[in-house]
Amino acid sequence: MTHKIKDNTVAVSTTVYWLPIDDGTPRNVKVLAISRERSGIAQQAEIRVNETWWTHWHPLPRFLDAS
Repeated sequence: MTHKIKDNTVAVSTTVYWLPIDDGTPRNVKVLAISRERSGIAQQAEIRVNETWWTHWHPLPRFLDAS
């Protein structure tokens, strides 16, 4: 199984992890972003060059039949 249900409120991946924001983070494009310390709520966002709000990111998923 690739996920588990936590506290009957959220499905959490057991294989996919948030990526810390660093020099290799894509900038000015759509990604999933989250601030672990401030809100813990993921949002679709664009991380700017000098962004300080977001702490982690993840690329958007795609459909299996997409090429």
